[in-house]
Amino acid sequence: MKKRYEYIPKRVCAIKIIVEVEDDIISYVEIIGGCPGNSIAVSKLCIGMKIDNNPSAAKIIENIVFIKNKDADL
Repeated sequence: MKKRYEYIPKRVCAIKIIVEVEDDIISYVEIIGGCPGNSIAVSKLCIGMKIDNNPSAAKIIENIVFIKNKDADL
């Protein structure tokens, strides 16, 4: 099942971060309003990472998305 997570960060350039996870794999990341180079790079680096056995991906999701988010099944 695919889940979509949205997060509104504070004190950074980005105004919204959207992450979709399907079968514990990050399938989509969009960083809206951030510095263009960093936003594109971070988004591309995260896609395909498994969150269940990858501490880096899990930490990215935990720190950016799962804190204060509302999730919705797609």
